[in-house]
Amino acid sequence: MDEGPSPLHEEILRLLWRGVTRPLSINTELRMVHPEEVEDALFDLEKMGYVKLRGPRNRVLMLLLSEWLLTRKGADHVAERRKSRGET
Repeated sequence: MDEGPSPLHEEILRLLWRGVTRPLSINTELRMVHPEEVEDALFDLEKMGYVKLRGPRNRVLMLLLSEWLLTRKGADHVAERRKSRGET
């Protein structure tokens, strides 16, 4: 994936920035988006280097026990986007 984050990716990055790191919590916040799309977007972000998964990768266990964390690249991206919008 060569292009930058999509709007869904950006929304997920904002949630992670706010501390919403558990897959079930992310899905709850993004209830208008199918959970599989959210999962795919998280793995896209991982491939881009913006996030990393802490915990098991097994689909069921991941929902219950894992959390997604921003990498330095992801945190810098969110901070830059917030700065460009004038957010603090």
